[in-house]
This record gives sequence, C-alpha cells and structure tokens, in this order.
Amino acid sequence: VPLFRELLLIDLVYRRRLGETPTVEEYARRFPDRAAIVAEIFKPQAGASDGDLSVVADRYQIEEPIGTGSFGIVYRATDLELGRTVAIKLRRNDIDDDTSRFQNWVEEARLAAKLDHPGIVSVIASGTQAEGTSYLVLQYIAGKTLKEQLKDEQPFLVGVSELFARVADALAYAHRRGCVHRDLKPDNILIDHDGIPRIVDFGLAIHDEDRPGLAGEVAGSPIYMAP
Repeated sequence: VPLFRELLLIDLVYRRRLGETPTVEEYARRFPDRAAIVAEIFKPQAGASDGDLSVVADRYQIEEPIGTGSFGIVYRATDLELGRTVAIKLRRNDIDDDTSRFQNWVEEARLAAKLDHPGIVSVIASGTQAEGTSYLVLQYIAGKTLKEQLKDEQPFLVGVSELFARVADALAYAHRRGCVHRDLKPDNILIDHDGIPRIVDFGLAIHDEDRPGLAGEVAGSPIYMAP
C-alpha cells in the first residue's frame, strides 16, 4: 500500500505537469482493489473544484489538517521530490482580500526564514500558486502543542524548568536578531516525541526595523501579553 500510494502520487504530479487532467474514475477503473486510496488522494482541498488534486506547487501532497495559525490552516504534507514529511500553511480564504493581513503573512515568511535555531520551527519555502493561494512550507514536528499536552495531563519527558529554559533560549536567539514573536502562548509551542519544545507561528512577529511604524499597535493573545 505505501509503495502504491507513492507511485500513484508521482504519476499524478508528472501527468499534471504535462498538461493532462487525470480523473479519479480513470484510476478507480485501473486499480479497483485500491479504490479507497485513489479516492483519498483525489480528495480536493477546501475551496477547490471537484477533481482537483490536493497538491501544492506541483510538489507538496496535502495529507490532513493539523492546526490553525494566525493567518492560515496548517496541514501535514509530503514533499514528493525529496520524499519527506513537511507542514504546509495555506492562507485562509477570509484574509485573501485583506492587504494588511496579507503583508503580515509575507513578513512571517521573511522573519522566520532568518531564524536558524533548533528551538524554532524553520521555514523551508514560500510562494503563491497561479490561482492566488499563498503557502508556507515548514519543518514538520510530530507531537502536540503545549496546550494539548497540558489538557491531556501527561507527564513531560523533560523537566518543566528545562522545557521553559529551552523556550527562553530560542526566544533569546530571536531577540538577539531583532525579532519579537508577540504571540507566545501554549498553542504556539510544539512538543516533539522526545519532549523538546519548538516555537512556531511568527504571523504576528516584528523586526526591530519595523517598530517605529507599529507604535501603539496591540497584537497577540490578551491573557499571554506582558502587562
């Protein structure tokens, strides 16, 4: 099953690049014993027309939603060229026509791409598709948010003091480079399977050089804001 799935995805991507329009009915007839897998792969993204493949930039196969960021929905996806799992954030339809929020989206990619630290989820790529859908490709972290882990009341794999020291170290790194997150909260801290925290979602972050133009702006989640 995994081999069939991978080969089918590759086949579909290259057919699309050649200008063909493969259909779910065609593959269901060819592989009747794999009809469920075929249907899953052809399942369209939200807002896409019937028959569209959930492949972004002819490279990233959307698998399933895993979270919601400040400006988009985050999905687990497969990088078909490198054969690795990534996270991909697609800009939500309700902000498509909001110029200021779209600029925040662009700034998230610009700022996060400058940060190279094991405690910060890295940006791999960004772009806009022909139909106007903007996307960010991010490092995929298997695990839960700190908020989810607290709700589950599961013991931490590392001490709480060590966990927050790691978060503080990642923040200090960002601050040394003039970047302020502005929305740090349990939802934006991912805990991997080894118990290591990583900061995500720089959608509200700003750089020192941008501060003068944002004087007086209120941003973030109120209960986690500094006084």
